[in-house]
Amino acid sequence: MPSLSDTEMEVAGFKRVYDYTQYSHENHINVIPEEAFQRLTSDTFGTVADVLRNTYGPYGSTMMLTSQNGETTTTKDGYNIYNSLGFNHQYKRMVYMAIQNIIERVNRTVGDGTTSCILLAEKVFNKLLPLMDNPDNKRHLKEVLDNIELELQESLAIKRDMETGMILPMTRTALRNIIRVASNYDMKLVDMLMEALMPETDENDVVTSVRNVIVDSSSTYESVSNANYEVTPLPGDYRARINMDVDFALALEKPTNLKIVMYDHTFNASEWENFYNHAYDKEAEELVLLIARSFHVQFMDNEYTRYLKSTQLTKRPVRIYLAEIKGRYVQDELHDLAAILNVPLHDIHHLEVDYNNIPTFNVQVHNYNCLCINNATPPTDYINKLKIERDNETSYVRQTVINDRIVALSLDQKDTLVRVKAGTNLELKMITDKIDDCVSIVKSACNYGVVPNMLWYGDERISRIHQNACDNASPLSKFTQAVCDAIQLSIEDLCRDIWKSKHGNTKEQQLHELMSEFYTVETPEYAFDVITDDLVPCTQLPTSAQYDLEVLVATLSIVKYLLTSRALVFDAFLMQPQGDQGHFVRDDNM
Repeated sequence: MPSLSDTEMEVAGFKRVYDYTQYSHENHINVIPEEAFQRLTSDTFGTVADVLRNTYGPYGSTMMLTSQNGETTTTKDGYNIYNSLGFNHQYKRMVYMAIQNIIERVNRTVGDGTTSCILLAEKVFNKLLPLMDNPDNKRHLKEVLDNIELELQESLAIKRDMETGMILPMTRTALRNIIRVASNYDMKLVDMLMEALMPETDENDVVTSVRNVIVDSSSTYESVSNANYEVTPLPGDYRARINMDVDFALALEKPTNLKIVMYDHTFNASEWENFYNHAYDKEAEELVLLIARSFHVQFMDNEYTRYLKSTQLTKRPVRIYLAEIKGRYVQDELHDLAAILNVPLHDIHHLEVDYNNIPTFNVQVHNYNCLCINNATPPTDYINKLKIERDNETSYVRQTVINDRIVALSLDQKDTLVRVKAGTNLELKMITDKIDDCVSIVKSACNYGVVPNMLWYGDERISRIHQNACDNASPLSKFTQAVCDAIQLSIEDLCRDIWKSKHGNTKEQQLHELMSEFYTVETPEYAFDVITDDLVPCTQLPTSAQYDLEVLVATLSIVKYLLTSRALVFDAFLMQPQGDQGHFVRDDNM
C-alpha cells in the first residue's frame, strides 16, 4: 500500500515532528537548541555505550569487524571498535566525532582506555545533567570540572603518592601481568613483548628500565593464520624513524660515513638551490643525507629528478640522499636528532649551509625506516635545558613526553624492532595497535608506578578532592561535592558493568560487599578479580596510576564539552534532514 504524502497526512490531521531538529525545521535555520542537543548527546552516548559494554571486562564478547575491501577479523579492543562505528544519523555522527577527538589522547598516552572512558562518560553525563537546572549552575559546573581536571593532572600529587606507598613500583611480575591484561590474555603476545622489552630490574625485582619497541608489519594473506613475531635488537647508539626511498636505504644498510644536513620544514626548490649550487662540493666524494620534515612535490619532480638524471648521464653515483623524519612529535624528533648530531637545524630564516664545517657521521639505515647513529655522544647542554623544561612543567603528560626524550638523548635507552606477520591487513592492524597499547601502558607504569585495576586510584583521587571541598567553605564547595559524588558513583557503576558481564543481575550483595571493601582501603594492596570474584594481590591485576587519571581526565573533558554546550550549530550544507526524518503525530490545533 503506497505511503501518504506529507500534505495528505496534514489533511488527515497529522503533522511531522522531528526528534532533535524541530526548531531548525520550524525556523529554517541550522541550529539544534540546548534541550534537543542534550537529548541528542544522551541518545548517542547510549548507542555507543550499548555496543562497547558488550566487550567490557574479561567476560566481554568480541566484535566482528570488516573493512571496505572485505577483510574480516574479530576484536574486543574498544578503540578499534569505536573507530569502526558509523552513524547514518548525521547529527549523532557530529557528537560521535567530538568524543573521538578526546579519547585519542587516552589511547596515545597510556594505551587503550576507550571502553572505560566512554562507559564512564555516559554515566557521569546522565548523573550531572539534573544539576544543570539554571544558568548559574551551568557556569559552576564547567568551573568545577575544569578545577577537577587540573587537580587530577597535577604532577606533584603523583610523586607524593609514590613516596607514601599509595602507588607501588612496578616489579617484573607486575610488568608481565600488565601486558597479560592489556593484551586480553594473549600469552603468545605476552611472551613476545617480555622478550622485546628486555626489562632490567634491581635487587628488589623492581623494573628500572625497558627497551623501546618499534613495530613493523606485513600481511601473509593465508586463509588460516596465526600472528608470527620476529624480535630484533636495533643497532646504534641513537635511532630516529625516517621515511626513505628503498634503494637509498639499501645503500645505507651497512655502517656508512656521510654528512647530514637538516631542515625543520618542507624542503623545496629554494633550499635545493641554496644547498646544491652554493654550499655543496660537487667534486667531493662524500655522501650527503638531507633530512627534512617533508619534501615538496615540485622539488621532487623537477630539481631532484634532474639531479638523478645528471648522475646517470655522467655515470656518477648518486651521493645526495633524502629522508623525511617520522614520529609522533615530528618537531621534537628533528630538534633532538640535530642535538645528537650537533648540527644546525635550518629554518626558513637561516638557510645558509656551512658545508665544510659539517662533521662526518657513521650511520646505517635498518629495515628501510630507522636511522641508526653510531658513536653518538649525549648533548649535555641540550639535555639540561630539557630537564629544566620538564621540572617547570605541571602536566604529568607533558612531563612524560619530555622525560622520554631525555632518556633517549642520554643514550640510556635501546630499541627493539618487532616484525609482525598476520593473515590480513585488518588483523595486522588489530595486533599492531594492541602491541602499541601494551607498550604505552608499560612505559606509563615504569614512570608512574602501578595501582589496583578498576579505577581504584582514580576513585581515591576524586575522594580526596571531595574531602578538600568539604573542608573548604568556598562558594563552589557544595557543587564540587555533588560532582565528585556523581563521578564516584559512576566508577562503582562501571565495576557493576564488569560484574554483570559474568553474573547478570545476580549476586548483587556479594558485589556490594566486595566494592565496599575494595574502594575504602587506603593502600593498594589488593586488586579486584572478577574471574575469581575475590580480591587478589595488586601485582596480579595491576594497572598504571597514570592510566586511571587519563581515563578520568578524558571522561571529564567529554562530559564538560558536551554537557555545557548550549546548542549545536551544524553545517548549513546539512539543512536538509540527514537521518532525522521525523514522525507524524496528531495535530491538536486542528
